[in-house]
Amino acid sequence: MEKKLFDFGNKLKEILKEDLLCFAVYGSYASGEIYKTSDFNTIIILKKLNKEVLTKIAKPIKNWCGNKNPLPVIFTLETLKRSTDVFPLEFLEIKKYHKIIAGEDLISKINVNTKNLRLEIERELKSIHLNLIRAFINTEIKAKDIKMILAKSVSSTIALMKGILILMKIKYDNLKKTDIIEKVSDKLKLNKLLFFDILNLKNDLNSIPDNKINDFYFEYLEQLNKLIEYSDKYKGGKK
Repeated sequence: MEKKLFDFGNKLKEILKEDLLCFAVYGSYASGEIYKTSDFNTIIILKKLNKEVLTKIAKPIKNWCGNKNPLPVIFTLETLKRSTDVFPLEFLEIKKYHKIIAGEDLISKINVNTKNLRLEIERELKSIHLNLIRAFINTEIKAKDIKMILAKSVSSTIALMKGILILMKIKYDNLKKTDIIEKVSDKLKLNKLLFFDILNLKNDLNSIPDNKINDFYFEYLEQLNKLIEYSDKYKGGKK
């Protein structure tokens, strides 16, 4: 799979030439904490973004996504700089954990404005909670589907937990996902064993029995509500 990542980067470089400023991978692959269900999150930074450029990259991106990879996030350098205040947590993560596949490392040079960090955390947690409710209804309560939903959701939740550590002014450098769960759960009195069990689903969907998964699902929703409550009430280090 790693070969396909570099093949994709080389294809973009071949097609775009000087219009490709940077192509990088970020997230689990870049941090080294890879699970069985981990995928390649990628970012493309372009010199310009217009019909001609998008037409050139449409086919290789479709092929990339056809191999079950997430759609790359695409920016020009200027739109990237203007987006860090809207998505501060994502850009803090991308800046800290990324690997350059092609082009120049422009990501390390960006300044991330964290003024809206608390608001982003609250908004994203509420979005996860709402999507989980919708997803449960749409699965027709099939155990395997519910497990896959939880496995996919937990990484996003842990990323937001990391954001909560930033709000708490707790250092998170080099923390593994399990460490983040541990620290936030201890602070907010969460059920950390539940998060550990759901995280294990990313490697083994059979780690939670089918007849128990509904209980896990709704307990997870309750724990998310506690995270939402904290982020909603947070005021400069005070609940």
